[in-house]
Amino acid sequence: MRVIVFFMGIFLIVSCQSETSDSSTKSVAELEMAYEKNPVKENMTALVNAYQADTTGKYQLKLAELQIENNFMGDGITTLKNRLGRKASFEEVLLLAKAYEKANPPIANVIYQIIGTAFPNKANEPSVKEAMADAIDLNENMEQLYKRTYSDSLQRILPDRAKTYIETSEIYTILLSESDKSPLYLKRSGELARTILQFDKAIELYDSVIVNYPDSEEAETVLFLSAFTFENDLDNADEARKRYEQFLQKYPDSDFADDVQFLLNNLGKDDAAILEALQQK
Repeated sequence: MRVIVFFMGIFLIVSCQSETSDSSTKSVAELEMAYEKNPVKENMTALVNAYQADTTGKYQLKLAELQIENNFMGDGITTLKNRLGRKASFEEVLLLAKAYEKANPPIANVIYQIIGTAFPNKANEPSVKEAMADAIDLNENMEQLYKRTYSDSLQRILPDRAKTYIETSEIYTILLSESDKSPLYLKRSGELARTILQFDKAIELYDSVIVNYPDSEEAETVLFLSAFTFENDLDNADEARKRYEQFLQKYPDSDFADDVQFLLNNLGKDDAAILEALQQK
């Protein structure tokens, strides 16, 4: 009896391995054909997995199209945004705009305007031309998005609108990296991220300015803000110290130099000790 059970177990394991192997060895073309003939969830999932498993990146546009076609807008947008850093094509940016039409229309409007700047030879494409028919100036649009993040009636930043501005700024600065507005939009986005308590995101945005726009007007303020965020929000005194020291080395004549030196001297001290230092000062 034990022998029979043993061999039945072996048979089941081999059968499962065979089925898995058959599924995993199907080519992308075969999976595409299967999905085209029968677009059910099982076939879609198999095709998505195949696209994602490819490391060459040649299926990323198809992956995004498939995700968006099946209303996985968040996944499709993430796939396309990951492509932006590789010098995205017109088709990819256009698909991103179309995805945002459903997910977040204000971002879609900005992307269509960006297309007109980043791909000037495509500005007369029907879908782009139609979307831009009543559009205001691109940077004026960005200004309005920024102003809408603050509610006068509530006297506070609105998190959802702040996230929209942050997301839009990131796309803007990737596609229009040479724009003199890019460091300003990233700085503002970092400040908004910190306001809505997304501290890691704030550091990521600050660092984008420090690394990519070191000679911009915003770089000085952003370096200070990043150090301050590490000290007060992320409780990382070592990184805060490193950045305060970097600030003093790079901007010794800054109006903030004395304040930074004070913060550096009192790094890690409690409020009572800092108050005493202030009184002595």
